[in-house]
Amino acid sequence: MFNQNFTMKDMLVARKRLYKSIKFERDIPVLVRTAKGETNTGTKIQEAGVVFVILNRLFEGKEQYGHNIYDVCMKKNYGIYQFSYWGKTELEHLSYYYVKDSIYNVLETIDNWVSGNDFTNGANHYHAYWMRPYWAAGAAPVYEDGMHKFYKL
Repeated sequence: MFNQNFTMKDMLVARKRLYKSIKFERDIPVLVRTAKGETNTGTKIQEAGVVFVILNRLFEGKEQYGHNIYDVCMKKNYGIYQFSYWGKTELEHLSYYYVKDSIYNVLETIDNWVSGNDFTNGANHYHAYWMRPYWAAGAAPVYEDGMHKFYKL
């Protein structure tokens, strides 16, 4: 799905097509919980950064990421969730009441992404500042939000 030779118009058309494939009942609750859970007490900007990474992974169309938002959020690699929030016990999962204030922010972020407004510059990976994951070795961040470093790998 992703092609480096896309014009901006081609990219916007592809993003709008992807946007239309979102299944609200399946994708949005998981996307909101992932964004809120990954940032915990973070800002709306930090939540948006997580959403952009998820959407960028989906847009790239790689099998390793999944075929829809739900799949991207719930994807495991070697038995470990790609988004650490989902590796927590059920009691630690955020209730709908706690995340409902994030729904508008997530929907607005999706609209920004479809319009080509991605402040993470197409990042498809991120980690907390205090982490040193093997996959980030030697890579330069494309964006930093004060809590996370974002990469386009």
